[in-house]
Amino acid sequence: MPKPSKHGSKQSRVVQLSKAMARLLRHDLENAKIPFDPSGGWVKVVDMLNLSRFRHIDPPATVEDVLHVVDTNFKKRFACKGDPSDPFSFFVRANQGHSIAAIKTDGLLVPITAENIAQFPMCLHGTTLEAWPKIKVSGLNRMSRNHIHMAAGLPRKDSNVVSGIRHTSKIIVYIDLPRAIGAGIPFFRSENNVILSPGPIGPEFFAKAEQLQKGGRTWSCPLNDQ
Repeated sequence: MPKPSKHGSKQSRVVQLSKAMARLLRHDLENAKIPFDPSGGWVKVVDMLNLSRFRHIDPPATVEDVLHVVDTNFKKRFACKGDPSDPFSFFVRANQGHSIAAIKTDGLLVPITAENIAQFPMCLHGTTLEAWPKIKVSGLNRMSRNHIHMAAGLPRKDSNVVSGIRHTSKIIVYIDLPRAIGAGIPFFRSENNVILSPGPIGPEFFAKAEQLQKGGRTWSCPLNDQ
């Protein structure tokens, strides 16, 4: 188990390590100049822990700490493989959220096809009130990341959904997944059950949109201004 820091609580140290892992494994592997597997984004834990950002955590992060973060992260952002007792054959990765173009979907994500689409009766994207006017006209784009992020249900209502929609989202866009896939737009599922697509996903593939209200209530949002 991670040891408490002299300057903070055990929880704050775990959060610090989790954020450092997310930043590195999703966005910063190339800048960090450590080897990684482009097919899946796997990194040797020993290489990661030798970086100064991990050695400067007080006390420095260990393999045991990494295992704790992987096992307890609520959104299941990370996965590991190999033998933890042998740091040179123990690997870690982020399950989704990458902005590193060199990391490919092969070995990282499972394609959603006509054969398995029945497993995904819902495909939802969360956004803000401020972004919605532009999205309903121009559709969804991946922006600086490799994929658009979506969820297979509402996190507050489906216990199997732990990631894919930010808790700050006020607008929920329902994607017509069969129609979008039929039009040739690729969709994938991550290990932590996030739905991903390189997009773009035009507004013609929006089935409906709802505004979340307090108490779990929703209001229907028009998809156009007419």
